[in-house]
Amino acid sequence: MHKPSNNRKIIPRSAVIEYWYKNMPKYSQYFDIGEPICWACGKPVSIRFDNKNPNATEEECFKIWDKVGHLQVCHIIPKALGGSDALSNLFLMCKECHELAPDTSYPDIFFKWVEKQNYVIREADKLVKELELFNLDIEEFKYYSTLQIADTEEFQKFLLANCGIHRTIYGGTKIKKSTIAGLLYKFIQLNKESNE
Repeated sequence: MHKPSNNRKIIPRSAVIEYWYKNMPKYSQYFDIGEPICWACGKPVSIRFDNKNPNATEEECFKIWDKVGHLQVCHIIPKALGGSDALSNLFLMCKECHELAPDTSYPDIFFKWVEKQNYVIREADKLVKELELFNLDIEEFKYYSTLQIADTEEFQKFLLANCGIHRTIYGGTKIKKSTIAGLLYKFIQLNKESNE
């Protein structure tokens, strides 16, 4: 049986980064050729893909990006709006940024959006939303400070003793934000009770 052909053109990530690195220097702040990241939010992919050879050629660095399945080749101007598969219209982003990015025929809107992305802030916002699910007063939580709690050996032991590790679809593991939020809530609650 003949399978219907998928007209989607496969474009290697190495071709996209090589084009941008050599032809679009004003956007070079979006990436380091030896460390694959999302060009929008800056989320690192995995240190296992980082170039560990200080003598690697540019070509060898570009090829690293082909191994990174976590980054998607995205259109700046979508094909549905007349965008092409030209390398100048392609951008490398994580799945979340690809889903959130604006779809317009104006590249300046896309780049304005890209400039405002930051995965650390995005992840912090998600954590705050998870904390709100536990009815934790955010102002009270700020008093304790996330960073101060996370840095204490006491909380790290509490977290590791009470959390489960989630396997991701990419084969890695992580602690979910809802787990961290719930355990921060419980940690603060238990500390308050013991001080009363």
